[in-house]
Amino acid sequence: MLRYGSILVALALAACGDGPTSAQTTQCPPGTTAEEAICLSSDPDARWIVDQIRNDAVANDLRAVVFGVRRGGRTLAVGAIGESDDGVPATRDMHYRAGNISAGFLTTTLLQLVEEGRISIDDPLSKWFPNLPDADRITIEMLASSTAGYLHFPNLDEFVDEFYADPFRPWTADELIELGTDPGTQFPPGTSWLFSDTNLVILGEILQRVEDRTLGESIEERILLPLALANTASPLDAHLPAPVLHGFSDERGSYEDATFWNPTWNLHSGSMTSRLDDLMTWARALGTGALLSPESFELMTAPRTVGLGRMTESLYYTFGIGVSNGWIVTNPSLQGYREILAYLPSQDLTIVLASTMRPAADMDPNHSTRIFKNLAARLSPEALPALPG
Repeated sequence: MLRYGSILVALALAACGDGPTSAQTTQCPPGTTAEEAICLSSDPDARWIVDQIRNDAVANDLRAVVFGVRRGGRTLAVGAIGESDDGVPATRDMHYRAGNISAGFLTTTLLQLVEEGRISIDDPLSKWFPNLPDADRITIEMLASSTAGYLHFPNLDEFVDEFYADPFRPWTADELIELGTDPGTQFPPGTSWLFSDTNLVILGEILQRVEDRTLGESIEERILLPLALANTASPLDAHLPAPVLHGFSDERGSYEDATFWNPTWNLHSGSMTSRLDDLMTWARALGTGALLSPESFELMTAPRTVGLGRMTESLYYTFGIGVSNGWIVTNPSLQGYREILAYLPSQDLTIVLASTMRPAADMDPNHSTRIFKNLAARLSPEALPALPG
């Protein structure tokens, strides 16, 4: 099975050189001081955070950890430890693949269009894809919340075999949708929950038809420009801007650099690129509904999937994000990256982590999720996230 994940569950190299990485190119946030590639506040928790991350990286043979923690509008600690590649120090301005963090951008765009009256969450899939299985019974909301019943195509042997045979080949939306829908729905739509990127690829294609432009163009105008996320993008190839945080994987049988595997297999649902400072900003905007009306944000985070499949009040998936004991969270694993983006509204607490692994590391777990849970146990003991791992 291709290593990949959400809250529960990776073209050519082009001109993607690493560029200069020996010096940090972004200044430390106000109220913090620089210690090599790390910025620390005077808060006692700041030093503890860095020590925890360093200890975990050593204990679990992590190659690099890029991290940021902010509380009440004040940065506690941001920075990077370890190496991007052999002899290349990791820095907090390095770009990497955002994975399923991209889904929140997709569903925020969706809900903005709902506010504008251009689409409804109750619209049937048959309005755009009448020939897909159960299209007349599947709604936009079911696609956004993974209750449509379509399989997660990255788990299918047919896809995995072809992907691993050539991880640099491009994929089209039609190919991905066919893979995920040919087996039909696995349960009557709306009656259970099954995480599936097939749903998100279909949803992305629908939004492109509604807006008559690429999803990347919609996200740029609706989200990236308003939030000044200048280092976040939706590429349709393997490009990553310099400097680059490299990801390494043993998924094909040997430890290798997976950074520039073609991400179009993750189209619409996880192919965006970003870096730490942008994702820190995005975590808070997503977790507060800054770009949505109060009604849309309430809809986005409401426990409408609780009781379906494995969804519980302490951990459920809705509109492309996870909600766990108050945390808004998503934690992808792909192409050698293990990540988490989390925001706790009750404390205005943001935690963003991306980690990569050395050859001796256990490649299966999301190491960033484990680090996050350790941090949350101290920083928010009254709101412990109920995440696996």
